[in-house]
Amino acid sequence: IYTDFSFEGGTFEGPEISCTMGTMSIAEFKARPLNHSFAEIMALAETLEEQEDDASPELIGAALRMYVDLFTAFESAPAEFGGFDCAGSDDEGRDVTFRIAGMSMGGMSPGLYPSITMDGLDVSVEGDGTVQLGSFTVKEMDLSGPIAAIEEAPDAIDEAWFTANARALIPAFAGFSFSDVLVDVPDVEADGERIQARIGAFDLSLGEYVNRIPTDALMTASNIVVDLPQDSDDEQVQQLIDLGVTNVDVGFTIDTAWNAAEDAIVINEISITEADLATIT
Repeated sequence: IYTDFSFEGGTFEGPEISCTMGTMSIAEFKARPLNHSFAEIMALAETLEEQEDDASPELIGAALRMYVDLFTAFESAPAEFGGFDCAGSDDEGRDVTFRIAGMSMGGMSPGLYPSITMDGLDVSVEGDGTVQLGSFTVKEMDLSGPIAAIEEAPDAIDEAWFTANARALIPAFAGFSFSDVLVDVPDVEADGERIQARIGAFDLSLGEYVNRIPTDALMTASNIVVDLPQDSDDEQVQQLIDLGVTNVDVGFTIDTAWNAAEDAIVINEISITEADLATIT
């Protein structure tokens, strides 16, 4: 379809907001002819909307095969986006800023939804609060299993088919991660109180899918920092405060795998760490 696509950025102005957009580039984008014309796709979508919850098994089957056709029709090189910076005001006239430093998307291929990473999210409301996120990544998702199940399905797909093939419709999701989280916002359920949290890093990695279930799972987190309430009635909290501990800094690891030969879950590690106190493994 095209090669060496580039967008040099730009600006957007509205009554209560203005944005500056960064550059965007994609080296290559490919597509094959669809099995349905755009007119057929629009007609099918309108029929689905009209029938809502009463769609026939034949219509559901046709719609799912149309989606499979779309998911397998495109291929692309990785894409880069230079982010955007927006400033405006909310309904109460307070200054609001919304920034994303950059985004990147892995290469798309038939049946594979690529990883997407967002860097440098910063949302601030004057005199109210802020939410910051250093990086957030949604890892790739392999849809080949659900696609194969739909391609082998009968023309009419009813509730019984969904029940019988529920596991086959689960995609192989590789997980997600984020880092450098800072939240400081009012607590809507407690007047005058604030929700304040910091997280250094979190990662969930899933792999080695068997029967659509991940058999290797690794979850880690570090620097989950929570301030201790100075006026707490909890005896243990007060003991920590008396020792000079004003906040807790916690991390953990859960690492498991499937041993097919022994038909068992192997626990490689379960641990929790408090930076100022101890580690238990």
